[in-house]
Amino acid sequence: MSTTNPMSTPTKNTSVKLHDTPAHARMSSTLPFTTSAQEYDAVFVLAAEEMSGKYFGPISPSEFLDYYLPNSDEIPPLPQLDTSKFAEVASKAVENQMYGPMISALQPFCKDITLFNSSNSPDSPPPVFHGRLIKPDISFYANSNMPSPDHPTDSSKMLGFLEFKNNLADEPFVDGGPKFEPDVARPRDTRGQIAVYNTSIAASQFRTRVFSAFINRSSCRLMCATRSGTSVTRSFDYTTDPSLATFFWRLSHSSPETRGIDSTFIRMTQESAEFKAAYSSLHLKGTAAVYKVSVVDEVSGKTSFFLVSEPFTASHFSPTGRCSRCFLAYDAQREKVVLLKDHWRVDGYDPEGRTYRALNSIPVPHIPNLVTAGDVLGHPGSTCGNEVFLEHQQRRIHHHYRLVLDTVGHSLTHFESTWQLVRAVLDALIGRSSRYTAISAYLIPFCHPAHRVAFEKGSRLHRDISVGNIIITDEGRGMLIDWELSKDVKQEVLRSFERTGTWQFKSIRLLEATDENPVEHTVGDDIESFLWVLSWVVGRNAPSTMTDDTCAAFLQAFDQRKPGGSAKKMQLRSGGSAIRDLKLATLKVTDLLSKLWKQFGGRYGSDRFTDMTEASSKAASEWLQTLESHDWTIKQLNAALADEEWKTLKDPRITRLLPKTSKILTERQNKRKSTMTEYGPLPLPKKPRVEPAVSQG
Repeated sequence: MSTTNPMSTPTKNTSVKLHDTPAHARMSSTLPFTTSAQEYDAVFVLAAEEMSGKYFGPISPSEFLDYYLPNSDEIPPLPQLDTSKFAEVASKAVENQMYGPMISALQPFCKDITLFNSSNSPDSPPPVFHGRLIKPDISFYANSNMPSPDHPTDSSKMLGFLEFKNNLADEPFVDGGPKFEPDVARPRDTRGQIAVYNTSIAASQFRTRVFSAFINRSSCRLMCATRSGTSVTRSFDYTTDPSLATFFWRLSHSSPETRGIDSTFIRMTQESAEFKAAYSSLHLKGTAAVYKVSVVDEVSGKTSFFLVSEPFTASHFSPTGRCSRCFLAYDAQREKVVLLKDHWRVDGYDPEGRTYRALNSIPVPHIPNLVTAGDVLGHPGSTCGNEVFLEHQQRRIHHHYRLVLDTVGHSLTHFESTWQLVRAVLDALIGRSSRYTAISAYLIPFCHPAHRVAFEKGSRLHRDISVGNIIITDEGRGMLIDWELSKDVKQEVLRSFERTGTWQFKSIRLLEATDENPVEHTVGDDIESFLWVLSWVVGRNAPSTMTDDTCAAFLQAFDQRKPGGSAKKMQLRSGGSAIRDLKLATLKVTDLLSKLWKQFGGRYGSDRFTDMTEASSKAASEWLQTLESHDWTIKQLNAALADEEWKTLKDPRITRLLPKTSKILTERQNKRKSTMTEYGPLPLPKKPRVEPAVSQG
C-alpha cells in the first residue's frame, strides 16, 4: 500500500450546488431546500444565531490547556516570556498594526508552526458558509502543510487563526455577567465572525476540532471549536500571563491528532493500484484526490477499508451538529461502489448502525442493507462535549461515527418521470410483495407499508422524513434512509434538548408546538411529512407552465421560520386550489396532490372539514383517523400509479432558476439537521450492456 502524509486535507467540495423537545436553527438542514436567498452582509449574524448558546465559558486557561493540549515530559520547558514584545502588541492604537508585532512575539513559541498576516488575503472559492470567503487577521499552519507564498489564507490547510479587535465594544463575551454571550450587535457579530472561520476550516478539511485565539487590546481568550460548540477561556492579559505562549508551545509539540487533524483519512498516491481502481470505479476526473478510510465494526470488531474522494453532501457546512459527509466509496474487497457516511452521532440516540441491523433483521423493505458501522476511536477529540469543565453547560455530546450502506442511489429530485417520483415516495412508505390486487381494472402489487413495518414490527418512528432522506436507486425504486434520529416508540426518556426534523418537511402540528404547549411526535406527523416531500419536489421540479415567481412563492412557504408554520397551513387549508395554481403539465399529478391536500387539510380545520364536523362529528373523527395511519395515503398513491398511460409518459424533471429574495431564512427557531439533506449525487454512469453474439449459421 502506498500512502502519503495522513495530514493531507481534502480539496473543497465544489459538487454541491445548491414537539417533545425544543427545536434548533441549523443552516445545514434548511439551506439545501431553501428558496430564499441570503443577504451576505448578514452572514455573521446568521452564524451567531446558529451558535447561540454554544459558546461555552468562561473556562480557566489552565484547565483549557491541560485538557486539549496536555503537558508531558516530552515537551521541553517553555522559553522565557519576553513581556516587552507582547506589550508592544497591546500598545498599538490601530488593529492592523498589531498583527506583525504579535507574529514576532509568538515566533519563539512556534516550532513546526508558521504564522501569517492573512488579513488582506481572502480564501479561495468556493465559500463554505453562506457565500463568505474568510480572511482571518492571522492564520497559522503546520510547516508540513503550508499555503502558497502569495496566498496566506487557505482554509483547506489552516491549523487555526487569531482574530483581533481593538475596541472593548467588540468584545464577544462577558465573564462576570448574567449571560456569557451578550445580546448586543457588535459582540454578536464578532461571535459570528469566529463561527464562520471555524466552520470554513472544519468543512474544508478532515478535522475533529479547530483551535483559535481572540485578541482585544491586551486581553486574550483561547478557543477550541468542536461539533458540540466552542470552548472559550476567560479573558487574560497576554502581556504578563504566559497562557497564549503556552498554547502555541504545546500546540507546536503536539501530534496531528491532538491538533485536531483526522488522520484516519489517508491520502493515496496516484501510483497505487488502489488509487487507480477507485479512480475508475468512482468515475473521478482530473486531479481528484482519493483517501483511504477505515471503519471498525461495532459488533464484530473487524476493520474494513474503503476509498473515497469528495463528499457529495453539504451538511458539514455548519458550525456544530452531526456535520455528516456522505461519500461514494469503493469497496476494494467486493469491487463495489457503496455509500460511506462519516458523521458525529448524538449521545443518547441509538447508533444508526444498530438501528439498521434491527430493521434489516425484520426485514423492513426499501431501506439499504448495512455493510458495517462503528465509532471512530483512539484519537483525541473523537468524542466532544464531554469535557469535564462543560458538565454544567447545556450541550450535546457527539461521538465520531461511520457507517457503510450497500446502496447509493441518487437524489429524489432527479426523477426520470413524475410516475417514477411518486413510486419512489410510495416505496419509501411501503414494500412490495408478490401478491397482487385489482384497482381500477389494473393489477398492481399489494403493498406492505415499509414505514409501517418499521413502526409496527420494529417499534421505530423515523422522525425525519425529508427530500434528502428518500433516494432513487439505479433500478428506479425509492429507499428511505437516514434512521439515526429515529426513535423507539416505547422509549419515553427525553433524548435531547433539541427537537428533530427537517424544517421544510415537518408537519404543521409539530411546527405549531411550543415549550408551553408541547405535542408528541406521532406516525401521522411522519405521514404528513411524506406529503410535504412530494409537494416540494413536484413544485420545484415537475414540468409546469407556471412562472418562476409563482414557483418561488409556493416553495417559500416551506422556508417560513416563524412559530407555527402558518404559510404552509394557509396553503394546505386552501385545498386543491394551491396545487392547480402550479399549472402542472401532468394532470394525474395535479389530481393526486389535490386529493391529498384536501384530505390533509382536515387536520388543520379546512372549510370542508368544518362543514363535515357540523354535519357529522363521527364522520369528521373518521376523517382524522385516516391521517393517523398509512392505509389511506398508500391507497391513494397505489390507485394513481395504476394508470398505465401515466406510467409510460415521459415527463422528466425540469430545473428552474428561481428569483432571489432578500428574506433571511433563520430566526432563533431551532430545528435539527438532517444528515443527508441534499443527498444529491447524480446516477453513476451505467455499464454498457454487452449483447451476446448472434450465430450466422
